[in-house]
Amino acid sequence: MNRDQSLPARPAPIDIPVSICIGVTGHRKLVNTELIRHSVDLVLGRLDAMLGATPHCYTVLSPLAEGADRLVAQQVLARPAQA
Repeated sequence: MNRDQSLPARPAPIDIPVSICIGVTGHRKLVNTELIRHSVDLVLGRLDAMLGATPHCYTVLSPLAEGADRLVAQQVLARPAQA
């Protein structure tokens, strides 16, 4: 990505579903959970925008410890399913 944080050109959608695996490791005690939730949503939104109409899903690879691990898993589960 370039400095202005703009998204790269989006390729034509494909019919083959794409699975994105997201690895998570982090702290158990989080200071600003709302900021972190917002940041996770921004990243997921950018991935959605880059994939466009291509069917896709997210898999979270994490030991699901308290804190960051569970927060990311919850944010992914809260997203609407992609066709």
